[in-house]
Order: sequence, then C-alpha cells, then structure tokens
Amino acid sequence: LPRLSTRLLSFGFGASRRSQVAAMRLALGGVGVFAVATAAQLLAGGTTGPCSLGEVEVCDRASHESASLLQMSTLKRSGGGKQPNETTSEAVLRSIEDKPIPDLPIAVCNAAGHYECGRQVGKQMKKHIRRAVRWYSDLVKFCNGNALCDKFIDVNNASYPHLVEEVEGMAKGAKVNPRKLLLMNIQEIYDLCTSCGDLSSSTSRSASGNTSRSFHQRALHRHRLGCTDYLLRKKSAAVMGHNEDSDSKDQDWEVNYLVDLNISGHRIIGYAYAGQLVGNAWGFNDAGLAVTMDSLSAEVKGPGLGTNFVGRHILQATCVADATMRAAVNGQAQGSSFNIGSAFEEGHPMANVETSPNASSVLEVPVGGHAFHANWYLRLLSANTGASFDPKPSKSRVGRLEELPVAASSKDVLYALSDNDWLEYPIFRDGGWLDTDATTNSVVFDLMAGTVQAWVQASEKSVQHVRPFARKPSHTWNLSALMLNNTGGSEY
Repeated sequence: LPRLSTRLLSFGFGASRRSQVAAMRLALGGVGVFAVATAAQLLAGGTTGPCSLGEVEVCDRASHESASLLQMSTLKRSGGGKQPNETTSEAVLRSIEDKPIPDLPIAVCNAAGHYECGRQVGKQMKKHIRRAVRWYSDLVKFCNGNALCDKFIDVNNASYPHLVEEVEGMAKGAKVNPRKLLLMNIQEIYDLCTSCGDLSSSTSRSASGNTSRSFHQRALHRHRLGCTDYLLRKKSAAVMGHNEDSDSKDQDWEVNYLVDLNISGHRIIGYAYAGQLVGNAWGFNDAGLAVTMDSLSAEVKGPGLGTNFVGRHILQATCVADATMRAAVNGQAQGSSFNIGSAFEEGHPMANVETSPNASSVLEVPVGGHAFHANWYLRLLSANTGASFDPKPSKSRVGRLEELPVAASSKDVLYALSDNDWLEYPIFRDGGWLDTDATTNSVVFDLMAGTVQAWVQASEKSVQHVRPFARKPSHTWNLSALMLNNTGGSEY
C-alpha cells in the first residue's frame, strides 16, 4: 500500500495577501488519511465504498436515486440592455463580450453495460475520434510488438476490465483499432517512449494538414502544464472551480466533446478528450459528486494504472470518501491531483488527493478553509524531482490565487479563475508571451446550490479569448434532489 502523506495544502482563513500565507499553513487535525485498496479489490467490492471521511460507512446508493441528474439545459441568453442590479460598466462589458459560445458536440449513451455505452459514444463521435487517433501514430509505432506497452494494457485490464471494455466499445463504434484507443488512454507510456518525438524540435503534420509540434509535445502540454483548481468550503458556500488548459499552438480541443453516460441507470457527465475515457479533465455523477483533475509529473518507472482509468473509476463513486479511496489506489504509473466534492452529503465534504507511483496524500478541506492546486505537487514534494516541464506557470498561478482576496461565493471563485493580471503566467491563460497554453474551458460546481455551470467552446479560433466571468455559461446542469428520476438521456 502506498504511504499517505498528511502534509497540508496551502489554506487561507480570511487572508488576502502573500505576506499572510505563512499564517495560513495550519496543521489541521481534520486531514483525512484512508486505507487504500487495489483497484481490483475496489471493483470486486462493487461500486460502493466507505462514505464518511471520519469513519467507515457503507454508501447508500438508494438514498441518491431520487437525486439523479435529471436535466441538462443550455442557458438561454438574454437580450441587450442593462440588467437588474448591473452597473453601467458591467452592461457595456456584457454587450461587448457576452456573445454565443460555439456548441461543443455532446455524446449520449443509454446502455446496460460499458461496452455498449462505449460503442454508442464511438459511433456518435466517429469523426472526432478517428481524427485524434492519427495524432498518436508515433506512440502506436513505438508500441508495435513492444511487450512494455502490452504490460501497461494488461495492468489496466486486470484492475478495470469494465473500463477496458468501454474503450473497446468506443473503438468498435468509431471503427478504429481498439489497441490504438487503449494506448491513447495510457499516455504515461510517452514518458518511456524515447522515439515519440523531440520536445525541442520535432514537427509533424497535424490532422488538419497544418505543421505542428509532435503529439508528444501536445500531450505534455495538455496533460501536464494545464489546469487550475479552486476549492472553497464555508458554512455559506461550497464551491469547486476548474480551468482546463491546452496548448494554444495546436488544435486538439477541436475534436473534444461532452459526454452524458447512462449505464444501467447511473449517470456520468463530463468533458472528454476524443477517444479517451471521461475523467481526466472534469465531470460529475448522479450521486452529486464533482471531480476535477490536475495533471502532475511524477517519474514513470514502469507499467502501472493510467490516469484516464483511475479518473474514470472515480466517477463511479457514490460519496467523497469512496472517491478518495479510488483516487489514492495503489499501483499508479504516474500521478495526478484529484479534487472531489459532494453536493448531496451533509456538510458538502471536499478533498484533494495527490497521487504518485510511490505515495498518495489525501487532504480534507475543512469548513472555513479553501485550497488551490495546479500542476505541481504541493505535499508530495519529492515527486516533483525530475519533472519534465517548467514549474513556473503552475507556481505562478497558485501564487496569484494566494494574493487575491479569499473567495466567499461561486461568483468570487469564477472571478479568480478569470484573473489574468499576471501577464507572464496568468490564471486564465490566453496563449501569449511566455505562457503558450490557453484556457479552453472552465467549470464551477456550486455544491450547496446543487448546480454546475460550464464555459466550453468548440474551437479556440472561433471565439476571441474572453474570460468566463464576462460570459454567460454555455451549459448549466441541475443536481437537485427534487428533480425527476433518471430514466434516460439529458434534455438539451
């Protein structure tokens, strides 16, 4: 079992400036440390697990059945003119920047099993998936006849056979080689692939015909340098906010989509990279759990569980403690930062989990506290050794969040995620100057209100890079327990 560290994330209790950060690093007795099982053991025990951060209880799935995700609706935008309680300057900003965001495709499945769900998604997103597959030709070539790649697949299949079936079903629907999609879902192999592209000079022809950097570079940028998270837990507010970032020089976000999965009556909705399992960006389920992920870069030493599979498995959890144990599972090939919160559990528990091949650190955000995370280990500091990217952007984003006034509401969290005052390495990234990544979408989970708002766009080139606080969300979901029972696909 991996060792669980109890060192703390940076917290803030009413502080608003960097000079006060030291006083905010408190030794909290509420830090949760959990026993960790293997993925196979969790799977063998069903989809339920311990559902109390303080004690071991069994999740009562039935208690959440009436709290299913019943409706997803694109928010209707109001016309021009000044709105109630809106200042003149806000009205001017809205009139300039509140333009419709191009729709992102949505794949819907309604199936009894994972293979059929994957097949439905693959069929609907065939064009997107086939385009994405072409970007992985270097990895596929490396893995031809390579026993190491086979071992990676075998390890994940042993722990998550149902998710491997979901990928295989996706390949069937998209009419692509299933092994290629499995490799796309285990990108940790890139760290051991010495022939998959030169980070400094390699170029390749992109799917759209434009010359761009190797996909190895794109994978590193998208999955290692991107994403910022804000966790806020107060008596009056429980909010999780997430920025999803990608390399602004490439077009990989043009083949991504939202998914709405209904498997045997249980729902998962989230943002997915084409051909990959949902769970390596952000998502939520009908148990009221919200999950976001920040990529980290612990050294890969050999075959292990892929982040895509771990993240997808977390979305099957029924409560925060269950999700936390799934996140901290032993045997991961690399590691990630998972942020988890609950809309339905009493007190709206919230936790951050840093994972690595050797250890995992679980932190419960206490009532009255908040936490930030980007793409640099904050507690498992030794796991940063040998990181294959510059940590300055991540450190800068967290540093800027520490300088901002502490959020008190979901609106404040959204403003923080929209901040770009630090031009070199802003929180909301626009692909300029030193920081070449761009924020492609943002999501805010208001766990106390039971709502999810997302700002997603079909293409960075089709919309001027406008911060989310200046736009109305492209999608709003309602997690209320008073909604109708979950009987099928979402209404859009």
